Amino acid sequence: MFLLLGWWIPILAQAQQVQRITFEEALRLALRRNPAIQQAANERERSEVGLASARSNFLPDLSLSISGSRDYGRNFVMDEGRVVDQTTHYFSSGISANLNLFNGFRDLNSVAQARFQVAASELNYARQRETVLFNVISTFLSLIEAREQVRIQEENLAAQRALLEQIEAFVQVGSRPVADLYQQQAQVASAELELITPGATSNCRRRI
Repeated sequence: MFLLLGWWIPILAQAQQVQRITFEEALRLALRRNPAIQQAANERERSEVGLASARSNFLPDLSLSISGSRDYGRNFVMDEGRVVDQTTHYFSSGISANLNLFNGFRDLNSVAQARFQVAASELNYARQRETVLFNVISTFLSLIEAREQVRIQEENLAAQRALLEQIEAFVQVGSRPVADLYQQQAQVASAELELITPGATSNCRRRI
């Protein structure tokens, strides 16, 4: 895998310009931007929230109540022996707690189910990452193989052309028949066709 780090792959940018990225950059971009990985990550987060919610059912249910009131009126004050205007404030508060001790194992089953969902989402997330990495690596390997096949075809074409020049010289001096020249010209034309025609790589692979 480390041998692939020096290879580059062209991709089409928004400005219709060719941008070249390294193998490591391609892996990072794929892991960060792939929709399947993002969806799997969201599913994992939701399952973890569901597990936390299921566990919270075992906690006590606390409630706090606060109330207040104000009473304004005229009252007779014994100490002063007169009627005065008076405002009275009232304040009260209360707290209560409820704890579910048993509900037919429903809470336990909810926690177990939530744990299974978390485990499944973790496996799905890991599988999506592995799939994306495998696709990126396969693409780079295919690119390297295609470039190697083109290099082989270019070398083959150069060799066929060099041989054609030799045969032409032999034909001119009469040491080779003209049929050999025609045959070599056909070989050169075939090598040129393989180099410029789509699918030539697969044809070369079958011969190798």
